[in-house]
Amino acid sequence: MKKYLLYAYILTLTTMLFGCSAQDSDGFFYNTFTKNMDVFLAYINNYIGVWGISIIIITLIVKGIILPFMLKNYKKQRISSMNMERAKPELDIVQEKIKQLRESEKRVFSNDERMKIRMEQAELQREIFKIYKKYDCSPAIFGNLIPILIQAPFVTGLYFTLQNPIYSKDILNSSFLSISLGEKSYIILILVFIVYMVVGKISQSMMQANPMAQTNPEAERMQNMSKNMVWITPIMLTFITYTSIAAIGIYFIVSGILVIFQISLGRKLYPPYIPKLTTIKSKKVTKNKLVKR
Repeated sequence: MKKYLLYAYILTLTTMLFGCSAQDSDGFFYNTFTKNMDVFLAYINNYIGVWGISIIIITLIVKGIILPFMLKNYKKQRISSMNMERAKPELDIVQEKIKQLRESEKRVFSNDERMKIRMEQAELQREIFKIYKKYDCSPAIFGNLIPILIQAPFVTGLYFTLQNPIYSKDILNSSFLSISLGEKSYIILILVFIVYMVVGKISQSMMQANPMAQTNPEAERMQNMSKNMVWITPIMLTFITYTSIAAIGIYFIVSGILVIFQISLGRKLYPPYIPKLTTIKSKKVTKNKLVKR
């Protein structure tokens, strides 16, 4: 299930960026998001007079609107980790049964018996989700999808605005820090890749910092899949920047820097919860080592 949710994240990102055409000048998405972003960007530039700074400001505003939702998500993840500690004894029992069934499946040759074991595994998987619901806890991927879906229309509307500006079309003939915003820039290309590699590494360290994730086999699988995301997002956004103009690259860079700030702020306000069981276990391990010496 979690694997499919990860794929849903990638599909959502791809659909939002490529599902609509940047050349569209009509339709629900254009009239609701893209057109308003285009008009708003032109409005900002009337006061600022520098298109590069105008891009930075509108990105700050969009991300600022989304920030409370992201912080609420970090808070929810911390509470979920605390509840996960309470659920862990029941989860361990079910996960041990699943492990035994997997071992039994390897020794079975009959298709009927193998099918029976798989049905029992599916039932135990449903039992895990019942435990999640009972204790109001869930893997991080569930909470992460909600802010992504909230911000996707806004950031995609801004992306299409920069890809095909109408009300802010003068941006194509302007420059920022000696970089032509209407042309391709390899400096911007490199910066996009570096910024989102940093974002990926920080996000991954957040998951690894949660001790409950390290003792939960399901969460461990999510961590392994998240390692691929460290490379997928930078490569995808770098490719988009390569096929676009420098203005879009600046937008990506500013967005990435704001994501780093957002993660750092969320980590400071709602640090990863350290379960008491993990603390006690660590103390016992340390004590045993001292006795052996």
